[in-house]
Amino acid sequence: MICVCFDVFLVLVLTSFSFYNMNTQDNSLVKLDSVISKHEKHKSYDNTLHPLGLFTKEYYKSEASFASSLFVELKIISTDQLIVTD
Repeated sequence: MICVCFDVFLVLVLTSFSFYNMNTQDNSLVKLDSVISKHEKHKSYDNTLHPLGLFTKEYYKSEASFASSLFVELKIISTDQLIVTD
């Protein structure tokens, strides 16, 4: 009886750990996809208004602020749970 209870307990613990590990990996992947999506959707300036580019101090400050915010989000992501190809 004790052996059966221990086996059931062991299976439950291992299953719980497995689900926790999968959720953590999924969570890190979702966060990484979110940061990549923000970067890809970012429009720094309107190309039709400034076809040769925008070279103002405010533009570079806003770009630096945007990059810093993405960097902070990237630092929070747990890389231990990600696969190299992610």
